[in-house]
Amino acid sequence: CNSIGSKKSLQKLMINKSKVISIYNPYLKKIRKKKKIQKQNYAISVGRLTKQKDHQTLVKAMKIVSKKESNFKLLIIGDGDQRKFINDQIKRDNLTKNIKLLGWKKNLDRYYKSAKIFILPSLYEGLGNVLIDAVNFDVPVITTNCKSGPSEIIMKNKGGFIVPISDSEQIAKKILYCLKNYKLALKKAYYAKKNILRFSETKNSEKYFKELVKVLYEKS
Repeated sequence: CNSIGSKKSLQKLMINKSKVISIYNPYLKKIRKKKKIQKQNYAISVGRLTKQKDHQTLVKAMKIVSKKESNFKLLIIGDGDQRKFINDQIKRDNLTKNIKLLGWKKNLDRYYKSAKIFILPSLYEGLGNVLIDAVNFDVPVITTNCKSGPSEIIMKNKGGFIVPISDSEQIAKKILYCLKNYKLALKKAYYAKKNILRFSETKNSEKYFKELVKVLYEKS
């Protein structure tokens, strides 16, 4: 499994629970050096526009935020079968100036570098590689408390902000809190980054190799 949370869920279905192991995605190629970059007044959310990612709740949260921070924006990067529904919701709530649907982008670096906040509103995740990217770019993270993945990446509340699933008021509350207490939000981001090597491509590839060797040895 690609997270401890997923491992626990799968073990509930297994008779021999010791056969279930967790190895994080061999995802992270390099750790980016901390750089002083002027942050822009926007948050980003990256992911497919599907029911699982629950962007509808995020739009509701931005409606609350816009009443207190009218110049703050949200950029949603991704596409999917919920795009029209989300776009209609944005128009209906008069948020076209605050929320932009950008579709898929080949290079996300400039968005991660400039974003003030990263938000993951998902109903569930396996791990959440986009959060690893956010942490790697020193972006403060707000994420829902999915069963697996996100809370592990940000070390629970030590490395970011965790909110209940489908709770637009709590997401809005954390966005406003981050904006008013940005130095504290950055401290959490830096804390999460100190532990980011857990998702190293090399480290986890080696773990996969060791497990494959065990399997081959058992069968021989």
